[in-house]
Formats: sequence, C-alpha cells, structure tokens
Amino acid sequence: MKFTQATNMGLHVMAHLAQPEQLAGNTGIKQLAARFNVSPTYLSKILTRLAKANLVTSVPGAKGGYHIAGQPEQISFADVIRALEGETSYQDGLDVGPGCEIMATMQRAEQQMWQYLATQRITDVTRI
Repeated sequence: MKFTQATNMGLHVMAHLAQPEQLAGNTGIKQLAARFNVSPTYLSKILTRLAKANLVTSVPGAKGGYHIAGQPEQISFADVIRALEGETSYQDGLDVGPGCEIMATMQRAEQQMWQYLATQRITDVTRI
C-alpha cells in the first residue's frame, strides 16, 4: 500500500491546520508552503481538492487563507485520503480467478486499514 505525495502533504497540512493555535484564523498559502517546504502552486492544488471535499475553507483577501471547515475533531485520516485519492482499490491485478485466497486476504487487510483510518482523527496528531 502506497499513498501519493499529495496525500502525505494533505495529511500534514490538515493536521497543522487542526492545531489549536491555527484554529483562530486563516493560514496563508505562502505560510503553509514555507512550513512544509513545497511550492505554493503544488500546495494550492492539494488545498483545492480538500476544499471541494469540504474539509477546508478558502477565504480570499489580504487576511485570507485557509482554515478547517467544520469540526476538526470529526475529520479522520480516511476523510483526507479519500478527498485526495478517491475510492481506489489497491488490489488490482491480484485476482487470478474465483476463490483466490490471496485476493480475499488482501481485501480483508484493506478493509481493516480503512476502518482503522476512519477512527484516527487529524486532531490526534500533536507533532507534525
């Protein structure tokens, strides 16, 4: 199982925005890009996808930026990953026919992973 760099960055940004000191206002794209040592253009694409999933809100203007949409303690790792990766299955190519035990084992593992990620909140992360 391997997630994209965009998902890795999205999880880090979301955990950062969910920190208590960040919740009071907006965080600018340049500030976030500097914090994570990435280009603002790259980060903007990630934040656009997170905004479309209603996980962050974009505020235009001089004092604008991004902040968590809704209750940060309700946002799970699975929410962020699905917003950035979609509902993909990582089992493509494993099925060699009916009753394939390897495929069944991997499907159970993937299901357990998603269940676990759904219980992990971005607010649980304290060191980013």
